[in-house]
Amino acid sequence: MRRTALALLGLLVALAGATPSFAKPNAPDTTITASPQAKTYSTAATFSFTATSPSATFACTLDSNNYSACTSPKTYAGLGLGSHTFRVRATANNVTDPSAATYSWTITAPPPNSPEGQGYSDASTPQANSQAIQSAVNYAAANNLRLDLSARTYTYAGNITIPSGVEVVGVSSDPATGTVLSNAAQTPGLTIGTSTSSIDGYRFQHLAIKGGTVGFQAGPEGPTFALFSDLYVSVPGGEGWKFAGGTEQLLFENITCVQTTTCVHGWLTDTHQSRWDKTTFRNFSASNDTNVFIIEANIQTDLRFENVTMSNIGVVGADIVTNGGLFAGEGRSIMVIGGSSSQVAGAAWKIDRAVWPSNTPFAGQPTYTGWITFKGGSWGKLDLTGADSNVLLDRTSYTALIDPNQRAVAYNGTTTAFPTAPAPLPIPVVDAKATPEAYGYSDTASGSTNAAAFSQAFSYAGSRGVPVTLKRKRYTYAGPIAVPAGVTVVGANGFGDHAQATELINTAATPHFTIAGSNIRFEDVELLQGTTGFRIAANVNNLTFAHLSLRVWDSPGWDVTSTVSGLHIEDVSCGGMSVCFRTAASSSLSSSDFTDIYAVNAAQVLDLRGTQTDLTFAGMRMHNTCRLNPTCGGADAYFSGLITRMSVIGGYSETGTDAYTWELHLSPGSSIVFEGGAWGTSLDAATQASIAVFGAGSSVTLLNVYSPHFPVYDPDAVTQIFPAGSTAVTH
Repeated sequence: MRRTALALLGLLVALAGATPSFAKPNAPDTTITASPQAKTYSTAATFSFTATSPSATFACTLDSNNYSACTSPKTYAGLGLGSHTFRVRATANNVTDPSAATYSWTITAPPPNSPEGQGYSDASTPQANSQAIQSAVNYAAANNLRLDLSARTYTYAGNITIPSGVEVVGVSSDPATGTVLSNAAQTPGLTIGTSTSSIDGYRFQHLAIKGGTVGFQAGPEGPTFALFSDLYVSVPGGEGWKFAGGTEQLLFENITCVQTTTCVHGWLTDTHQSRWDKTTFRNFSASNDTNVFIIEANIQTDLRFENVTMSNIGVVGADIVTNGGLFAGEGRSIMVIGGSSSQVAGAAWKIDRAVWPSNTPFAGQPTYTGWITFKGGSWGKLDLTGADSNVLLDRTSYTALIDPNQRAVAYNGTTTAFPTAPAPLPIPVVDAKATPEAYGYSDTASGSTNAAAFSQAFSYAGSRGVPVTLKRKRYTYAGPIAVPAGVTVVGANGFGDHAQATELINTAATPHFTIAGSNIRFEDVELLQGTTGFRIAANVNNLTFAHLSLRVWDSPGWDVTSTVSGLHIEDVSCGGMSVCFRTAASSSLSSSDFTDIYAVNAAQVLDLRGTQTDLTFAGMRMHNTCRLNPTCGGADAYFSGLITRMSVIGGYSETGTDAYTWELHLSPGSSIVFEGGAWGTSLDAATQASIAVFGAGSSVTLLNVYSPHFPVYDPDAVTQIFPAGSTAVTH
């Protein structure tokens, strides 16, 4: 008891002598929420910032200056060239954030291939800014450069002509914070396809297009080999794309079109034949527009619409009843894959007709519209009034069907896979050391010296995760050059001639490149000469080749002798070659896709042997095959071995002299499905069948396949045709 009392007494004495203390409130955290680009031409900078405490006040400093009170947003003007550092710290309840939020950036002088380098200013008139942008475009064209654009809004008066070969690539398609081209005049914004050349090369990417009467205008011939990727388009009262004279090999991907009278308008006149060929629309979102697609053309071959979504498509201006999509002309191999519509005032898709122009042998006669396939998708009204043949509805739903001639045929059986394609390339991070020039490349150096420079650039880029960037010019070297794992090679344009493209010329009788590792990507280049484009002898995966051309005369483009998985080949032109893509009997190819391949004047397009699993071919476009060597015989596309779960989606062939378009020698257990497509569409005496199938115990399904002049040859009776009788079969 005595001990307890003493302890209690000691505790009371201690408490009586203690000094009261109270914990300080936590310091606020400061965050910068908006800032300039890391590298910019602007001498002004605006920062936005917040703190965790709503009652906080702020102090800011720029570079070595003292802190002073500030509020968000904070703007600086008239800054000098060079590096700058901004700091901001918050104070709340008399406690200051001990670690200020910091942001550093660099202001550089704008180059002459940028609008800013040609005098663009927000204080100038839109007309003056159009002149500045056009001057930057002209400089880029003359000096083999890309138009240099920043993340900002460019206000101009339209009427900018983009010559073939000049790529227009921004930073982002965000209409508020990205690269915005805002046309303040009632004029077309960007005009392309003005030359009579049969080969163009365009890339428009990471842009927001606003205002004017037309976003992109082309004619009278229309563009070829053009890429429109990651674009936001809003042209109230006007049209997003207005093309006369047709198009060839265009790719629209990741497009948002809003508040526009017609997103894509292909139109014809009575004095000019119009074709829309070999064009793909992928991930195309349209909302609050009048029309999405109005494509008026005399001939439409291999058009593919993947994952098109339409919402709130209604009446604007003089239009009373509108259509989400309109086909007018001679249609062959048109596919609508996936997608949906909601609140469309008229038909989601309408099949219509046109008449041939007065300058054609068929003047005034109606054109033919047939072989249209819907695969999946959930639509409102489908209007098939103008369809001349079966319209396949493969697991397609709709709310209403206008089909007076009973062309619609529903299907729910064995079908193709949905097409896949590689994701668009992110904006490249340019590293001056990741170029051949950094290691001694010279137009006057020897082929071996230049090859060594490429090898060193590949090694540097692969080890640091940055792309090898190439200029729009001609490079020469003596191959083969080994490409290690993780390398991305990006040129400035993959189509056109040496004035338009990044040309890679192999001066030796060797392959250009040997693929030595996985995770490799080539984009926007053109390969010429040598004996092979890409030699793949190592077991690798995840290889991408996109937006490029191969002119490796009388030689293969790709030669595979190993096990490859995850091969992606997209938007490729292949011409004048012995074969575009070849695999050996000892090889194995799986989980791979070939998308939008245009092969012209080649002896053969595909020669695949060995084991093949889960392959998808979407938009195989084979033209004039075997014409340069009339004795080549064989097939446009030759396959042999065990082939499982292979899909052929859309595509077409014409004016070839091979015995067969597709020649299939299948091991038991093989399975292939064709859906859509127009094969053997020209009368050539040497052609025997559009598709020849050899292989008991295999299965080949043909869904709505168009083969007007030649039958399917099936001696082993392994093909299934749907709709029944739509394609002739001989045994």
